[in-house]
Amino acid sequence: MKYFYFEEMPEFRKGERWSSDGGTKINYTSFFILLNTLIRSDVVFFLGAIRPLPWQVALLLISCLMRKRTFVASEGLKTKDFSKWITALFSVLSPHFTLLAMGKGCREDFDRLGFNGRCLKFSFYEKYPKVDCGKNNEKYSANIVRILLVGRLIKRKNFALVLESLKDYHGKKNIRIDIAGDGELLGQLSSIAHNLMSNEKVTVHFHGHMEEQALNDLYLNATLFVCPSLYEGWGVVLNHALHYGLPILALDSVRSAEGYLINNRINGTISTLESFKDDLLTMIESDLTSMSHNSFKLNEQWTLSTAQQRFVKILKFNEQFTSGVFSLAE
Repeated sequence: MKYFYFEEMPEFRKGERWSSDGGTKINYTSFFILLNTLIRSDVVFFLGAIRPLPWQVALLLISCLMRKRTFVASEGLKTKDFSKWITALFSVLSPHFTLLAMGKGCREDFDRLGFNGRCLKFSFYEKYPKVDCGKNNEKYSANIVRILLVGRLIKRKNFALVLESLKDYHGKKNIRIDIAGDGELLGQLSSIAHNLMSNEKVTVHFHGHMEEQALNDLYLNATLFVCPSLYEGWGVVLNHALHYGLPILALDSVRSAEGYLINNRINGTISTLESFKDDLLTMIESDLTSMSHNSFKLNEQWTLSTAQQRFVKILKFNEQFTSGVFSLAE
């Protein structure tokens, strides 16, 4: 397998193991190598369908015209309006490639683009260490709920919502909130956390940017993962939480939640801004053991090894799946 890329991924989008090493950056010289590789390939896999214009669209057009087995993975489209020639082109091309929708709403985005072809569910992937599921029940038997928040400390991540929701908490549990990440709102969040100090039931711990092993330890010890983002095109932190069997509370603006990494009220809760506080308090006061077990079960349908095995079955036998990765995206 060979891969080519136009630009390095922005630093804020990278995990520690994300790298372009081994790939070929596309420029005027390597573009002809890319074309030659595409022509000789049976399967062509695109990350994104539009950007950068016109090169990505031109390569997709070539792949489809040459009857390659073409797959396009995408989080969706931020552009609201498209030129008539783009929508006309994708209307013609859509029967000739499979869209791999990374999150709820992706299919609708491409419908606006003129797409009317096959669409399957897909995910972001990172490798995580193995987890001993047998030891998982012990942490849920304690009287403490360990809430984990992971991400940049910016407005869109909306971590203040979690802290504000617990300022009047007087329930039965003790709550520890671990926040992993750096950002411009550290001072503001620290101020809110300071005001929580009068509540002996709630403690807040800021960890800043964390190395891989330390972050994995936080996931391992957490009992509830919360993603209150006002928008996530995907939200790879949910993959991480699911791997560790964590119950998950996420806003409905997180695209990897509904229909993907959260079965509502089964392994987590998909909430709204209006109901978030009530949903958070309900999960805190509940026995989360069964939700944790369900997260482990659901994770089996979304692991990297499952995706690899299913992709091979699609290529060899055109096999169809009813749930998890590569299942039909409605």
